[in-house]
Amino acid sequence: MATAQQFLDAPPACAFFLPAARSDISADHLCRPRVALDLAAKAADALYPWTGYLPQARREIVAEARAPAVSMLAAAVFDTEESDWWCAGTTSRPTVERQQPGRLPTAPTRGGSATRNAR
Repeated sequence: MATAQQFLDAPPACAFFLPAARSDISADHLCRPRVALDLAAKAADALYPWTGYLPQARREIVAEARAPAVSMLAAAVFDTEESDWWCAGTTSRPTVERQQPGRLPTAPTRGGSATRNAR
């Protein structure tokens, strides 16, 4: 099972928890679907891979997410049962998949699964 700190090794998780911590959103409130999905969309926008500023944005977000308030919020979310729906349909908490540097994910296929660049 991934820990909150392992989760924060992923830039999208940093981009999700950083604005929540800055806005003093509580773990219970963050676990509400409407709030979580709104922040997830904003995190995806902050790390949109087809922009010229992605490497800089990723570095800044990850660096700023090292703040204690961010890791405390992530730990609180992981410790609450209200976040169980985040992993609904899976057998465990999410695992962090590390992407190879310089490779971008490709768009989802019609079957709904995403693939990585083969080269």
